[in-house]
Amino acid sequence: MHRRRYAVFFAFFAAMLAAPALRAQLSHTATALNTMSCVAGSNGDSIPAGDSLSPSNSMSAFFSGSFQLFSSSGTYQTSTLASGLQFSLAETSSNQSSFSGGGSAATGPNQSLWVIQAPQPVAGTLRVVGSSSSFTVFNTRVAQVDIGNDGTIDWSLASGTPLQVPLTVAGSLTIRVVTQTAAALGQVSINVGLSFAVQATKATYGTGCGSPLTLDSNLPVIGTNWNFTTTQVDAVSPVAFTFFGDRGPAVPLSALGFDAPGCFLHLASALSALSGPNLGGSTVVTVAIPLQPTLIGLPLSGQSLCLSLANPSLLVSSNGVEGIVGS
Repeated sequence: MHRRRYAVFFAFFAAMLAAPALRAQLSHTATALNTMSCVAGSNGDSIPAGDSLSPSNSMSAFFSGSFQLFSSSGTYQTSTLASGLQFSLAETSSNQSSFSGGGSAATGPNQSLWVIQAPQPVAGTLRVVGSSSSFTVFNTRVAQVDIGNDGTIDWSLASGTPLQVPLTVAGSLTIRVVTQTAAALGQVSINVGLSFAVQATKATYGTGCGSPLTLDSNLPVIGTNWNFTTTQVDAVSPVAFTFFGDRGPAVPLSALGFDAPGCFLHLASALSALSGPNLGGSTVVTVAIPLQPTLIGLPLSGQSLCLSLANPSLLVSSNGVEGIVGS
């Protein structure tokens, strides 16, 4: 009788293994909101509105004439690193003419849109830093950041201090960056760097039954091993199974036909399962997390099961553990 029930139970998990699981793959893009331009004397260059700045894009202009030397440039780049997502830009204008008037060197005003995307909510930290150089007070240097593209300036180069704020991306988050330089004499340059990092987290949820059977883990950091430790494994169980998938509401095992009071299923679906030997009441299974930045923000939950004499169904379940892969 018990053997048939176990077959039904693990068949149920096998069906869960085939169920699609939601994934929160963090991604980003950058585009030109307006026609981004740079001018050097009578020469100019531009990046058309709507053009991609990912993974990189640039423009430059140069003019040399009688006693006149102008140059300007802009470079834009997105990157996906183990530390998180990054968008950086630099603009420079230079006027090395021997006399004033008769020409100019300038960039902008240019507007870039950096869009961070996550199908499921991902909590992280946005950091904005900037620097500039200017040889004269007559030069123009502007850099502003509008988080959410709602018309509010949340950071500017004029503030002189970095910005660091917690943010949750649910669907997408758009950040507008406005930049401009102009050189009346000498050279002026600005550099702006934005990054969005997700710290690895883990939390236990729900309850186990039996002694009770308990599951815990270390932090799921990309490029490391995520170790799941099950404790209070009954001595009659040679192994414990840890299933992995999406977190779900607590479902009593009695709803699945098992006489296991106080025992619950804590996963909505499952992707895979690992088993480990019972060594003195504990088992450890390991999930190797590749060093792939696209995994940042990925949620994954686990729950363990083992045989037990604690109830008529001879089966106990653990609490759940949910982790968010991060750096």
